[in-house]
Amino acid sequence: MSKIAAATFEDGQYFFEQRIVEQYIGDYIQNLTNVPMDAEELQVESEAALKAIEAQHGLLAERAQGIFSFSYLAFQEYFTAKQKIRQFEHFIWT
Repeated sequence: MSKIAAATFEDGQYFFEQRIVEQYIGDYIQNLTNVPMDAEELQVESEAALKAIEAQHGLLAERAQGIFSFSYLAFQEYFTAKQKIRQFEHFIWT
């Protein structure tokens, strides 16, 4: 969530296309597992994860067909700050 929030917030995007969110989720899934997935399987998994995040956690909301945003701006701001702190800590300790 932090990468999605930071990337979109820095670009001033409070609304973003479903494919953008699914790309970030797909990248996360690929980094999480060492099992290679073909593009179609990764697309299905990313879409399912996005729908689960929306339905179960409520962090993201579909505002129009294929257009998402964080359900509250405070979530986007919080996750952006969290990402920035991680980057800063990585910079300090490396």
